[in-house]
Amino acid sequence: LGLPSYRASALVTIILYRDHISKGGYYPKGGMQSFADTFAKRFREYGGNLLMPYLVEKIIVKDNAVRGIEVRNHGFIKAKYIVSNADVTETFFTLIGESHFQCDFINKFNFSDTVCRNIVDGLANKDLLEKELELIEKYKIDILSFLDSEYPSELKQIYSPPTVLYCKGLPLTSSYYSKRLAVVGARKANCYAQMVINDIVPKLVKSGYSIVSGGAKGVDSMAHKTALVARGKTIVVLGSGLMCPYPESNKDLFRQIAKDGGTLVSPFPLLTPPLKNNFPARNRIIAGLSSGCLVVQAAKRSGALITAQFALDEGRQVFAIPGNIHDELSIGCHDIIKN
Repeated sequence: LGLPSYRASALVTIILYRDHISKGGYYPKGGMQSFADTFAKRFREYGGNLLMPYLVEKIIVKDNAVRGIEVRNHGFIKAKYIVSNADVTETFFTLIGESHFQCDFINKFNFSDTVCRNIVDGLANKDLLEKELELIEKYKIDILSFLDSEYPSELKQIYSPPTVLYCKGLPLTSSYYSKRLAVVGARKANCYAQMVINDIVPKLVKSGYSIVSGGAKGVDSMAHKTALVARGKTIVVLGSGLMCPYPESNKDLFRQIAKDGGTLVSPFPLLTPPLKNNFPARNRIIAGLSSGCLVVQAAKRSGALITAQFALDEGRQVFAIPGNIHDELSIGCHDIIKN
């Protein structure tokens, strides 16, 4: 969350304090304020030096509820609605306070006020989290965070990589994925695209490459299916959550890939529908997962060109298949070759 150290120190202190009281189930001698003062002192002397030393001066308690924390050089931090028996999730959000939380998102990440409000409200909704965790366990979904060693190193290198990846199928650390190439193109691809893919993809598979694409109709589907026929592995990066795969016509294909042909990947929560704005983010991940990007048929404003541009921006190689000069699906590829 990028919290300042003084606020993080306050957060750690109050969570430990709350746990001590709720698990002990007693009110210490001298009252809650006396105990809070002693706890803050001990945290500074014994615990705080492990994280953020000498910052928390005092825990403010009133009517058996924590009202805030005095922090050296930063004054009073308000902690609305925190009570000694609150759970850690409630403690977390009430300690840092919605206004502080929102300001961090605005100041550090340049999000709009509306986006910040949606984030704060969403994170505070434990029902959503619990439902997500139930689905993850039920359907055996793997989650990778940016901090995990299994997170693809190529993807870490791109600008603003996704914080979390939901995965179903082979681990992305599998030896099958030592070399990855993106194959993208038009949704309205014709038999020429299929001929090109039938010629190129099996050779790539034989050379040890796995195929990365977006699971869409047209070139994406052709690339995934041809990789499977060639007994290779393929990665589908979805523009929706894993529980709402798009397009629906490819559900059997996605099921086959997740079972034994590769991996389904999404940066979106499991029940996220295929919203229009999701697809540029998906394209960026396709490019980020791959050492290069091959474009097979693309109109002048094709989404495949967005993927190719992302690849170029990240210093990856970009290839394009030339086509009939009278075919509008050749314009995008010819522009790539020209430029």
